[in-house]
Amino acid sequence: AIEKAGIPGLRVHDMRHSAISWWANSGVPLADVRDRAGHSNILVTSRYIHVMPGDADPFAAFLGEAA
Repeated sequence: AIEKAGIPGLRVHDMRHSAISWWANSGVPLADVRDRAGHSNILVTSRYIHVMPGDADPFAAFLGEAA
């Protein structure tokens, strides 16, 4: 599948990071993400979560409300 995608350097592990980030950033509780990913604890799961393009910045929203 990776060869068919034509993305050089893409690894299965990269896709795992993306999936876990999408779940977490879409509001799935981290405990559920942890369980689905098979991680032993939330700290392991948190290492997989990355900011995705287009994600709203919760800090900017918070600061905007405070202004």
